[in-house]
Amino acid sequence: FDDTILWRRGKRMAFAAPEDWNFSRDARLNGAEKLYATREIELRHVGNVAFPNNHAWGEWKEDQAGAPWPSWKHEAVAAAGRIAGYMTYDELAWLADQARARECIVEIGSWKGRSTKALAVAQEKGVLYAVDHWRGTQGGDATGREAAEQGGSVRGLFNGNLLPELESGRVVPLQVDHAQAGDALMAKQVTADFVFIDGDHAYPAVKRDLETALKLVKPGGLIAGHDLNAPG
Repeated sequence: FDDTILWRRGKRMAFAAPEDWNFSRDARLNGAEKLYATREIELRHVGNVAFPNNHAWGEWKEDQAGAPWPSWKHEAVAAAGRIAGYMTYDELAWLADQARARECIVEIGSWKGRSTKALAVAQEKGVLYAVDHWRGTQGGDATGREAAEQGGSVRGLFNGNLLPELESGRVVPLQVDHAQAGDALMAKQVTADFVFIDGDHAYPAVKRDLETALKLVKPGGLIAGHDLNAPG
């Protein structure tokens, strides 16, 4: 169970990566080809509180519910939620909020298109450049193995998931190694008002992608990323 305390906007904030996420990742790394979540077998996690898997648990708090989502945001999150990936619904909703008024978005690391879908469906006008080599992370990572199972690349899955957006030209895929992303985009004279980074999580790669983002983003634009709990 990974937990830590982060400093955000002048306040301390608890951060946790639950044990079921790490168990799933470890199982995959140790050769489990398929992992399933099911309600067919009733289980109960027992501690100070019992958490069942066969029905909802917890207490709804009205003061935390917030206003209902507008239809465009619900559509973006619902469409993205149908694509396999590592983004939570709250994260997809945040991406949709940020994308709404942006005219040029660059996403470094698109994989099967879960986050891409949320961004593209929410974006009112403009274009989204999806940068990836679609081979996954090499050297034992689950994404690399999954790409190998798909013949070396998951680009076909991405294309299927983003078909309407690709056909309309609202999403432009750029299949390059991330190290070449900056040159490729600058050759197209791309200037972005939002750059979202979710590529290789190794420290040198993240640093490189941030440097690329700084070259591409307009003054006053937004640079954001995912997976801050990655080692390093």
